[in-house]
Amino acid sequence: MYTAPTTAETTTPGPGPHTVRPAAVEPSVVVVGNGAAGTLLVISLLRAAAREHARLRVSWIGDEQPGRGVAYSTPRPWHRVNAPAASMSLGAPSARFEEWLAARGACADEFPARWGFGTYLTDVLAAARRGDS
Repeated sequence: MYTAPTTAETTTPGPGPHTVRPAAVEPSVVVVGNGAAGTLLVISLLRAAAREHARLRVSWIGDEQPGRGVAYSTPRPWHRVNAPAASMSLGAPSARFEEWLAARGACADEFPARWGFGTYLTDVLAAARRGDS
């Protein structure tokens, strides 16, 4: 069971009543599941933290590599995404999935293998962790 951390309090001595104010706490988030939805959430949070020049602690709970989950961890080439590659993107500043495939010399099938989209998700996540996105 996960319990959210509480904010520590500090007391500032001075004349009259003591002033109590919260101590600085690093924001943290726990993501349950390592699939596409959790990965997209973390990418969005990391990008927002980078814009604010803030630190963010992310903890993952799941069995697969982040970005893959069950849907995108299959290495079988006949397991395909159910949308055209041209319509799949994680939004700016990420390259569209179709462009990402072309940059790697991969055949941009209309419905590419699920493994490829999982790799795209992990690449975008890695860029967000580095602050490149």
